[in-house]
Amino acid sequence: MTNRFMLVFAVIMAMVAFSSCDPLMDQRAPDGGLLTSDDATIAAVWVRVTDALDSRDRTAIKVLFSQQVLSQTDNINAQIDALLHFFQGKITSQKDDGGAGTSEDINGPEQTKEFFDYRFVRTNKDRYLLLVYYEAVDATHPENVGLFTLRVFRGKDDDTLWEKRDDKKIPGVSCKAV
Repeated sequence: MTNRFMLVFAVIMAMVAFSSCDPLMDQRAPDGGLLTSDDATIAAVWVRVTDALDSRDRTAIKVLFSQQVLSQTDNINAQIDALLHFFQGKITSQKDDGGAGTSEDINGPEQTKEFFDYRFVRTNKDRYLLLVYYEAVDATHPENVGLFTLRVFRGKDDDTLWEKRDDKKIPGVSCKAV
């Protein structure tokens, strides 16, 4: 009877322990830390943004934006053309600034989650600081899901780029030399 009790107890404890594990927590960040689903989401956004810039693919850039931004920004095609003229060269390196910021409302049916993040990017021609505002969840208005802002700053070094950046959340693309 005691062996059966110990076996049942061990099985129940194992079930409790394994049911509390988040499968995403098994992933590791480059620095050895654990990744969360937020980290994975913003990492995927950056891959899409930098791949589109590196390949100079207008369509790939445009589809990153939410339907809301595409419908409220009259000149998105001109903004993307200006971006591709402004952003020069092939990406040779990129560096995260230390983690994405998150704004979320998870109470009630109107759940929303937005990320904002910076990335230092070097090309074979120049240095840039990229800023994105990305709406990951909007339960009430799914047309808002997607990229809201892509800001690109060009400067001589990372310190200057960081000091002269502008955090404005504006729909679409903007480029600025600092």
